[in-house]
Amino acid sequence: MKLEISATAYTQIKQIFEYGCKNWGEAKSENYLQSLFDRFEMLQQYPNAGRKFTGEQGFLESENLRHLPHESHQIFYKQDKTTLIILAIGSKWQLPDSFLS
Repeated sequence: MKLEISATAYTQIKQIFEYGCKNWGEAKSENYLQSLFDRFEMLQQYPNAGRKFTGEQGFLESENLRHLPHESHQIFYKQDKTTLIILAIGSKWQLPDSFLS
């Protein structure tokens, strides 16, 4: 399955890296990002590993949005027949409507 990373997710990944460098050092930040990309690869093989997002955000449910926790973050994604689309990477406390609407 092909992997696509949205502009929103790309910006968030960059921010996660910069925050990590500032607070924990470049080596730890690089390790965290590598583990995040490893998770993306796992999702390419097993796209149903994440849970379907349900809640009050009806417009998101209609998008077949899924999420998977990863350490301090959640990966929000959806898929079609050939592509896994990483839509956003949010903190565990964030709801997707705060960055997907």
